[in-house]
Amino acid sequence: MTKKKKEGGGVVYGIVYSPDEVDAHGEMSSGEEIQKAAYGFMKGLNGGNVDREHDFKNRDAYVAESWIVRENDALFKGEKVGSWAVGIKLESDELKQAVKKGEIAGYRWRALRCVKR
Repeated sequence: MTKKKKEGGGVVYGIVYSPDEVDAHGEMSSGEEIQKAAYGFMKGLNGGNVDREHDFKNRDAYVAESWIVRENDALFKGEKVGSWAVGIKLESDELKQAVKKGEIAGYRWRALRCVKR
């Protein structure tokens, strides 16, 4: 889940995944792996796949911006280089109010994955 969020113009900005930090599954990814995932997400035209609490119901929102944080990033100056940042455009007043009230406070990246053990 994101550690930070910034709002502006109906767009909520945040960090999806940061390199070399333990995630919700007790695993970590390198900056290279995160970049590959971020690029694959956009290449697959998945920007409209924005749901709430992993309910798989697309909401009135979409990924409008996606980038890999570089040194002195304009929005996330203190964030680790190689982190995946997104801006999600909220198109409904319901979602905007949920963010404002803190009912929605972060991002979680959902993916199918194979783990070799």
